[in-house]
Formats: sequence, structure tokens, C-alpha cells
Amino acid sequence: MKLARLALIGLAAGMLACAAQTPAPKDPLDGAWRLVTMRLIPADGKSFDLPVRESLIIFADGYYSLDYAFGDSAAAYAERWRPSESEKIARFSSIIVNSGSYRLDGSRIDARPLFALAPEFVGGEGVFSYAFKADTLELTWERSIAFDGLEYPSRGTVTLLRLVRAK
Repeated sequence: MKLARLALIGLAAGMLACAAQTPAPKDPLDGAWRLVTMRLIPADGKSFDLPVRESLIIFADGYYSLDYAFGDSAAAYAERWRPSESEKIARFSSIIVNSGSYRLDGSRIDARPLFALAPEFVGGEGVFSYAFKADTLELTWERSIAFDGLEYPSRGTVTLLRLVRAK
């Protein structure tokens, strides 16, 4: 009888402990995404789209990787694997590469780059807002701040990125 009572008490305590633990909220950004449109919105409001080439954006466990190419650069170098200096410059000027950690605060993303194409961004901060429109994730890149606090001189231009889940 005592053994049965102890077993019931142990079972009840275990059930209470399990019930008291609530799962961590799921990160709505979690997963792999592809960039489908990139729109620049200057301070004068006359927005325009840039052609999007290859892309992959990943959010997972508080880390991110944001990598994409835009513009009219060639799909391949004229001499495969041996770009000319002008091809290197064109490629460098048409890609965004950075990865690091991030945290969510409401509809805001605070990104902290640990690696970036622009070395001054490493140790800095990227500030985005996000919203879901049906199956599309909209990221508004609001500010880029270097490791020393110097803000990127956007002159009021905002970049709007529209992403869909990668398949």
C-alpha cells in the first residue's frame, strides 16, 4: 500500500513538473528563405526595384546568415574560375554577405554580425523590422551600424526585402 502511494505521489509530481514547463516560443523566422524582391525606397519616396540573383537567408537558434546577389552582373565569369579585375569589382559591388546572432523584440530584429563582407560591420549592428504578408516575409533594413558606432550613410534610403521559404 505504501509503495503504491509513493508511486502515485511520484507520478503526480512528475506530471506537475512536466505541466509547469512551457515550451519555448517558436521563432517565426526560423528556417531557410529565398529573396524574391529587393526594393530601395529613397527619402524622396521614388522607390525602385533591383534585380535579384541568387540568395539564401537562414535563421536558426538565434543565428542568421544573410547572403544575396543583386543587380545585372553576369551569371558566370567570361573565363570560368578566373575573373578579371573588373568582374571581381562587379561581383563585390553586387553582393551582401553577413552572418551572426540575432534577437527578436516584437517586430524588430537586432542582428549582430560575426562575419561580413564589409569588415566594419563585424561587431556592429543591423536593425530590421519584419512582418508577414501571407507566405511572404518582409524585412525592412532600417539601419547598419559599424563596430565603432558609425552609421551607414543611407541618406534616408530604406531597403525592403521580400522573402519566401526556400524549397
